[in-house]
Amino acid sequence: MINILKSMHNMIQLKVTGGPVAFASKIGVSQSTLYNYIKELKALGAPIKYDKTHKSYCYTMPVHFVLECQFISIPAIDNSIMTNIPDQLLWDHIYGIE
Repeated sequence: MINILKSMHNMIQLKVTGGPVAFASKIGVSQSTLYNYIKELKALGAPIKYDKTHKSYCYTMPVHFVLECQFISIPAIDNSIMTNIPDQLLWDHIYGIE
């Protein structure tokens, strides 16, 4: 997934995506999945539009693409107590928030 997003960004930036069918094919997903990815990127603030002149998706302004993924180990917790604790209280407990 991360590689797909990087590829999407590079092709959008270079204006070489082609139309939706070609773009989906280039990144190896269905057209509906492509539309979902574009929708999510737009929701994150990516100024993406389809440019009929270039026959490519493009950014409407310069952007810097930053993708961050972080995994945090959480201490082992007795599962029997987890069933009755609201999620926020559980996370507060794990991270020592009072």
